Amino acid sequence: RKGMEPGHGDSWAMPAALSVAGALVLWGATRARLRRGSADMSLLARIARRDHAAAEAGKLLPIATKPHIVLDGGIPFVVSVVEKTAMKAKPRAKDAAALAPLDAFETVDPDLLVCGGDGAFPDHNIVLNKFPVVTGHLVIATREFHPQSEPLTPSDLLALWMVVESTDGLGFFNAGRIAGASQPRKHTQAIPRPRPPPGHPPHAFPIESAAEAALAEAAAAGASTARVAAFDFPHVLAPVPPAASAASAASPEAARSAAGDALCSLYGALLREVGACDSAYNLLLTRRWMMVVPRTRERWGPVSVNAVGFAGLLLARGDAGEALSEAGPLTALRTVAAGE
Repeated sequence: RKGMEPGHGDSWAMPAALSVAGALVLWGATRARLRRGSADMSLLARIARRDHAAAEAGKLLPIATKPHIVLDGGIPFVVSVVEKTAMKAKPRAKDAAALAPLDAFETVDPDLLVCGGDGAFPDHNIVLNKFPVVTGHLVIATREFHPQSEPLTPSDLLALWMVVESTDGLGFFNAGRIAGASQPRKHTQAIPRPRPPPGHPPHAFPIESAAEAALAEAAAAGASTARVAAFDFPHVLAPVPPAASAASAASPEAARSAAGDALCSLYGALLREVGACDSAYNLLLTRRWMMVVPRTRERWGPVSVNAVGFAGLLLARGDAGEALSEAGPLTALRTVAAGE
C-alpha cells in the first residue's frame, strides 16, 4: 500500500478550493509583489482583481476537496478527494445529442474575463475557471472557434507562456477527449504555484524535482531532451528555449513573436519525438521546461486523468481516492499513457 496522509499544512498539498478567502490571499500576495515593483505585475494584478471580484459576486463555484500526499516512485503526488457535498450528480440525457459538449467559451461571462483581444492577447480570452479546484485557475481560450483537436499555434503557446511566466504557474493542454479535454473550443489552462506560508520559499509542483533532475542528467550527457526516471511510459521533456525565457507580457511585440515561434518549434519537436503528432496527448509548461505525454486512455478506472496528473496532481471522487492510493498514482498514469 502506498502512503496516504492528509495534506493539510503539508508543503506538497495543493489547497482545497477557496472562494472569497482564497481570492483575498491571492490579492494580498499580488499587492505585496506590486510594492516590490515586479515587471509583470500588470497581468498578475488583473488576475487577482478579477478573481477577488468574481468570488465576492458569487460567480465562482469552487469544488471543495481534501488533499492527501501519496508517495510513489519518489514523487509526492497530491490526490485531492472531492468532498461528498461537492459531488455533482451525473447528467441524465434522453439522447446522444444531449451529451454533446457545449462551447462554454463562445460567450464569456464578463465577471470571469480577466483580459482578451488586447495588445498582449489579441487572439485569446483569459478567463477564470468557474469551477476551480485551485484558486486562480485560468482558461486561455481562442477568441475565434478552433477545435481542441487542432495543434497549438505560436499564438496559442505565446498566450500560455505569458500567463505562466507572469504567474510562475503550471500551464497545460489536453489535446482531445482521451487526454482529458471537456470543451470543444481550443483552450490551454494554467494554475498558480502552491502558496507557502509567509516567509517561506515558493512551493514546487510535485513533479518538479524529478523533472529538474532529469534535465540536469540529460544536459550532463549532452542530450537536448530528457525522461523522468519514475515515468516508465512514453513521454519527453526539454528546457524552455532562451527566446521564450527572455520574453514576457511586458516585452516588445518582436520579442513575444520570437518566443511564440521558439515555443512552437520545441512543441513540434517533442510531438515528433514521442510520435504524438496525430494522436491524443498532454502538454505541460513551466518557466523551466515543456513536457509532452501521449495518451491512449482517458481514465484509470473511475479516475479521469488530464495533464496535471503528470505534474503530480490528481482529482478523485469518493472511494476512488482510496483505490488510487492503494494502486499508486504511477499505475494510473501508466495506464492512461501506455494503455497497460
